[in-house]
Amino acid sequence: ETVEEINFVMTWTHGEKRDYGDGRMKLRYLNGTCIVYDSHVNQMGICDFQNVRGLSGIVHSGPANEWNASQVMTVRLRQVSRDARFLFFSLSDSRSFRRGDLSYFRDPAVQLTDARTGRDLSGRESVRRGGTMGCVLICVAWRRDRVAPWRVEVIDSPCRANFGVYDQLEQLCESMCDRIKAREVEGRDVNF
Repeated sequence: ETVEEINFVMTWTHGEKRDYGDGRMKLRYLNGTCIVYDSHVNQMGICDFQNVRGLSGIVHSGPANEWNASQVMTVRLRQVSRDARFLFFSLSDSRSFRRGDLSYFRDPAVQLTDARTGRDLSGRESVRRGGTMGCVLICVAWRRDRVAPWRVEVIDSPCRANFGVYDQLEQLCESMCDRIKAREVEGRDVNF
């Protein structure tokens, strides 16, 4: 059965409000991000809560707030660019331009589902805590070529990236693209 639309649902329990040096007590939020690459591992774009309609076929629900500790990203696969081959989904600390820390958040969870049937595509509902890391690369939706069906592979790999500072996350995504392509050439299954 072909998946046509994916829901990437992120939930958590807020930690305590903290003063981050400016005298105001603030909550921190988690951020869901989708980074898209083509078959040559060229980045095509990023969709997150500040860029909610940045890419064809990918829509982000926008930022969470004090009363709603969740975000949803919907991917309409038929509307995604034909050149897109890899869609990486991550969960990161929204504390931009500072070192993120996922241990601040209680009960972070992600569910990747077929929007039409509700079928779980990720095989997991809870996120391995990244400890003091700022980000977890959750999974990748990928296809062999422009017409092949999309597949989803769970990655669940922490890294030091956080919202607005994606360098390490991008490096991890690019290495995963190369790994998938190498396994295809070898005729081996892709699993992480």
